[in-house]
Amino acid sequence: RYHACKSTLLRAGSRRELASMALVRELDRISALRRIVEQAAKARLLFDGLRAPHREEPAPIGIGSDAADGRVSRNAS
Repeated sequence: RYHACKSTLLRAGSRRELASMALVRELDRISALRRIVEQAAKARLLFDGLRAPHREEPAPIGIGSDAADGRVSRNAS
């Protein structure tokens, strides 16, 4: 499809429109590359999360928590 349009535009002598089509194709290519990079970044975060040892988040110290380390006791109500 692009080549048919290219030959038509060349016959019409519209270099500006031909350049515009090339620019649109490059922008589409950049958008596709951006999506790939974003997906790779998400995959890397997921992979790093799977590799990291599973850590418990400390609970706020208060009712039902062990005094020193901040973990919630199992008997907390």
